[in-house]
Amino acid sequence: MGDLGTLGEPTLAPAPGHGADALARYAGRGEMELLTLGPLTNVALAIRKHPEAMRKLRHITIMGGAHPYHNPHTVCAEFNIMVDPEAAQIVFSFGVPITLVTLEACGGTAELDDAAMEQMREAGEIGRFCVDCNRTLTELARAQGGAPSLGLPDPAALAVLARPDLIRESFPAHTRVETQGEFTRGATIFCRPGNLYDPAFGDEPAPENSLVVTGLDVAGFHQYLFDRVAL
Repeated sequence: MGDLGTLGEPTLAPAPGHGADALARYAGRGEMELLTLGPLTNVALAIRKHPEAMRKLRHITIMGGAHPYHNPHTVCAEFNIMVDPEAAQIVFSFGVPITLVTLEACGGTAELDDAAMEQMREAGEIGRFCVDCNRTLTELARAQGGAPSLGLPDPAALAVLARPDLIRESFPAHTRVETQGEFTRGATIFCRPGNLYDPAFGDEPAPENSLVVTGLDVAGFHQYLFDRVAL
């Protein structure tokens, strides 16, 4: 939290039960959309324990994966998928429609530069907190690249869910997750229409299970953020 000194001891006790069961209870109400911002372990566990309830989800938006790959954690895998690739493969093969917001959609010009961070600060108290609580991250970016910047992959995924009109680059695919590779464990593999398949490997065209987002309307995304923190 940027060493702001704002974190204190929790005042609430954990609710009883397991998160996967709670997730399934919400999903079982029907017509709900799920947004995931981390590893998919509990989602996969809910699918395994309560498949009928989880099939009532209308849609899942996932922050994760990369195409092509440019993540610092491993040679081939983005962090949220890398942590539990078996869980990710369970989710992608389950059948609920998925939108995957990749690292490409969140990086580059979608990151906040000095000017954008100042604009967020000017939006008010919440905007100032959002910038200041990330100052250790922006200073790391300055040390590594010479200029401060702030990547916001989780808000980008939320923006795609709330405002799909902000999507500028995407493609439909059958997404798989590598769970066995010695060097590629956790990689997201995108089989797109027109790919060649080789029967010698037991492969065949697979149905689309995801929309892979690789680019956003950057100006619109930033304005979406500024509007939220100005509330």
